[in-house]
Formats: sequence, structure tokens, C-alpha cells
Amino acid sequence: MKRMSAVIPYRHNSEGELEILLVTSRRRQHWVLPKGKVKDGLLPNASAAREAYEEAGLIGTVSPETVGSYRQRKSTGIGAPEAAEVLVYPMLVLSENATWPEMDQRKRQWMSLDDALQSIRSRKIRHILEVFWARVKVDRPD
Repeated sequence: MKRMSAVIPYRHNSEGELEILLVTSRRRQHWVLPKGKVKDGLLPNASAAREAYEEAGLIGTVSPETVGSYRQRKSTGIGAPEAAEVLVYPMLVLSENATWPEMDQRKRQWMSLDDALQSIRSRKIRHILEVFWARVKVDRPD
């Protein structure tokens, strides 16, 4: 099974509200989390941080602990799709670059948690965002 990792890029806006950054997938332009294959020699959370930079120009602090994981079938372009497990890590975004490696292939957008939940098609990823939100609420009581 292929190993992949993803981040939930987040920040708190000037009103203190949580925002999530999503990127579009390359082929279908669906809203997704930045993710990719775990790079050789990198821990999964470090590999996820690299994907966030490549796909969205983000720099930040990635937690060493996952929020959750999900399985998907990933197309290789040739042959049958391959099974992949995706580990998902929270990433507090510290800065955004004006340019980044995949900027001509993807869009990025900050949105409220509710808008992110409505924008993501995958039920599994929506569940992980809800788990993330519950953890953030515990860490930042109203």
C-alpha cells in the first residue's frame, strides 16, 4: 500500500475565527487538502509540509501527531489504481509565498470550516476536519 501524507492548513483570522486553506486538485479542480506520497528520507509530517509548500506555497508548523487517516484508490496513470493510506496532520500556517511550484496548476483559498466542509466531496476528509475542529475547540475554549 502506498504511503501518503496531507496537511490541514489552518490559521485564526483577525476576528479569531478558524480558517482552513484548501487547494484544487490538478485534474478535476476539486477542493482538497494538500497531500502527496511520503518522500524517501522524510517523516510523514515533514513530507506533508513539503507538499503544502509545493501545492500552495505555505510555510508553517506541522504537528508530529495525526488528526486521522483515510484510505483511497490513487490512479498511477497506467494500470489499475493503487491503494493508499493518507495520514493527515494539522499545520499552523505562518506565511504564504506569492509564488510556488504548482501555482499554475492549482488554486488555493482560505475558507471557514463550514465552507471547507461543504466544498470537500470526500466524506472521510470531512470527518477528519470535524475531528480537527473538535481538538481546536478544546485547545481554544470560547
